[in-house]
Amino acid sequence: MVQEKPSFARQYLLPPLLAPLHCCSTASNEDHSQGVVEEWELTRCMEDVYKIWVVGNSPSASLFKALEQVLPVIFTLFCFTKQNVSHLRAPCQETLLWYLSHSETSAAMSALRQLSGLQGRKNEVAADFHFTPGSDGGARLCSRESCSDEDEALYEKVSGEQWRLECLMQLLAELKDSDLPWRLLLRPAEGVDQLGGFRR
Repeated sequence: MVQEKPSFARQYLLPPLLAPLHCCSTASNEDHSQGVVEEWELTRCMEDVYKIWVVGNSPSASLFKALEQVLPVIFTLFCFTKQNVSHLRAPCQETLLWYLSHSETSAAMSALRQLSGLQGRKNEVAADFHFTPGSDGGARLCSRESCSDEDEALYEKVSGEQWRLECLMQLLAELKDSDLPWRLLLRPAEGVDQLGGFRR
């Protein structure tokens, strides 16, 4: 459908399929009494994403654009699964690697710089929300309890950013046949030290 009827797919297929991931970036405090995105929604969504993008493996402009919009959420979910035993880790990792391996170099570099924090972030998980473990080995999006201690809040933020960079480095290590890791790590004057102190 994406290949033969791209306009139809963009309107009727991809938006509902990716809706749970979009909800992660548009969540508001009005929804925080319950899990904003439930475990079964994220599980089904990531399973479908894996089947269509990775297994289907039919790169197209429509698929790239749709995935690009939710890539930051998938990466945050991937970072979460690296801290827990989760069946979502593999589909998240394979989807991220598929995008980085199949997209044009400029798009892949832009995504890497955004995920690493080297450039402005967008389409991230909504502020004051985070992923928590689900009862069946998945994850759900819930509101984050506010931290009254400023030092503790700062520590959580810094350690969270450090963990994201570690996860990104692990992803880059999987791109053995690509020069993307070196292109990112060796870019001058863009805060390269954030990625583990690598210099030219």
